[in-house]
Amino acid sequence: MKISTTHAMDKEAVRAKIDDGIVELVQRFGRYASNLNHHWCGDTMEFSFKAIGADLVGSVHVTNRNVDLEIEVPSKFRIFERQIKDEARDWCYKVLN
Repeated sequence: MKISTTHAMDKEAVRAKIDDGIVELVQRFGRYASNLNHHWCGDTMEFSFKAIGADLVGSVHVTNRNVDLEIEVPSKFRIFERQIKDEARDWCYKVLN
């Protein structure tokens, strides 16, 4: 699953907002999510976490104008893919605005 959104900030500011936003996201879904790991490789944050017994893996890539979020949705969550995509899109909007 891939979500792209635009931004009007410099990459450093976007990265800082994403760092803060991912911590808030894990706190919000703390009872469902655990074992968050994330690190930056240049302008790409790679992340993984466990949610309801499944491993989720993804990345957030920051360019001068866009943020591209990709998440590998496990097969057991495919029926919730639309809700996951909507939640991820809302998260991107909230973090960047």
